[in-house]
Amino acid sequence: MRNAARGFVCALAVAGLAIGGGVFGGPAAAAPTDELSAKRAELDAYRAAGSLELSFPGLPWPATLPPPYIDRVEWAQTPAGPSLPVYPTAAGRRVTGWGVPQAAWREVLALDADGNTAGMRAQFDCHWVFARLVEPGKPSWNLEPGRPVVGPLEMIATACNPGSAASAHADGPADQVDDE
Repeated sequence: MRNAARGFVCALAVAGLAIGGGVFGGPAAAAPTDELSAKRAELDAYRAAGSLELSFPGLPWPATLPPPYIDRVEWAQTPAGPSLPVYPTAAGRRVTGWGVPQAAWREVLALDADGNTAGMRAQFDCHWVFARLVEPGKPSWNLEPGRPVVGPLEMIATACNPGSAASAHADGPADQVDDE
């Protein structure tokens, strides 16, 4: 688990994403530039939306590959409780573009609406952004409804698998959420 978390931090460094006002792997101590200010503004928008992705109207960055992005989902029972393995398509593993993560999440919900919880969406977002970089050939992304809802840094530090699913089940399932 620690190696996976370390890999996620490395993926952040490679991507040069802004975290907490600084830039991992980027010029954190450098004087602000227009590009750095734009990255910080973009991350602030992500934080305000509560998601790892947003749709920015007018940006000319369409999806690089057509859907479908999710092949199938199927509930499984594990020792820690229920799990929803999500199997991305080849396109889902490689596509980029604004709004694509939300489109892929809508595909998950179309295949099984019971996955519509805040915690499962956060796990999906984490897998979409980081697992595709760190473990591009991983057969499935396993989403567990019993995992707690946590902030992005803890989600990354736990390799998209926060908390103990078994202990989280004692508190009951996460609430259902609306998807726009």
